[in-house]
Amino acid sequence: MVDVIGGMRRLQRQAGRRLPAMRRSRRPSAALVTAPIVAVAGVAAVAGLLLWDERRRASMRKRMEEVAGSVTASLGASKNRVAPPVPTGAAHE
Repeated sequence: MVDVIGGMRRLQRQAGRRLPAMRRSRRPSAALVTAPIVAVAGVAAVAGLLLWDERRRASMRKRMEEVAGSVTASLGASKNRVAPPVPTGAAHE
C-alpha cells in the first residue's frame, strides 16, 4: 500500500515538472473588466449631454421667438391706436 502511494506521488512530481506552469487564477483582472464599462458610460454621458444641450437650445429658441412675436404684435397694435389727447394746464384757467 505504501508503495502505491509513493509511486503516485512520484508520478505527480514528474508530471508537474514536465507540464508548463499554469496560472491559478482564471478570472480576468479588474482593469480589463471595468475599462469597457467606463468607456461605454463616458460615451453615454457625452451623448446625453449633447442631446440635453440641443433640447435646451431649441427650447430657448422657441421662447425667444414667442417673445419676439408678442413684442412685434404689441408694437403693431400701438401704431394703429390713436393716442388720447394730452391734458395741458391751459384748460383749467
